[in-house]
Amino acid sequence: IGLMIFYFIQYGMEGIRVDTKSKIKDRIIGSGMSNFKYYLANFIGVNIYSFGSILISYSICKVFLNINYGDIYLLPLAALPYLIIVNGIGIILGITAIKLESLSALIQSIFIPGLTMLGGGYFALTYEETGSLFNDIRNISPLTWFNKSIFNVVYSEDFSRLKLWLLIGLIALAIVIVALYYLGRRSDKNYEKYSSIS
Repeated sequence: IGLMIFYFIQYGMEGIRVDTKSKIKDRIIGSGMSNFKYYLANFIGVNIYSFGSILISYSICKVFLNINYGDIYLLPLAALPYLIIVNGIGIILGITAIKLESLSALIQSIFIPGLTMLGGGYFALTYEETGSLFNDIRNISPLTWFNKSIFNVVYSEDFSRLKLWLLIGLIALAIVIVALYYLGRRSDKNYEKYSSIS
């Protein structure tokens, strides 16, 4: 499930690309909606879709495969900051990147495998707080925080990592909204400039 979440970054990027290429975005903006609202709606939509997908996978694993994820709320709660970060990056890259096809290939071949490896997605890694350089580097990956949040609660009944992870999710949400607002305002100015020239 943690590995699957990483690939949702493609949905935000691809959604923006398709809407722009097919002129759907232009028609939406032309109807009076601001670019910020359009970007925010994309971000919310991708989060709803990805969270729903996670719940389906989680339910199958818990009910039919009898996998122990702790309390029923734990994994869905820990997934929220993860989805906010991944989907936020996807939407922002979809707005700002010029060569999305090349960027998408780079993300799939280097970015996702690298962060997945650091988070213990390919092989089991210990999550002891040793203070080593490798553990510090591993904290770059959202998958590390996701796994630690769940494992610390399940095996140690320690909620401190989960609380910190949720706080990081709130900060990430604020940053994404501010970034979308800035990008939306910039796009609105470009649209007004283009409209006045036309």
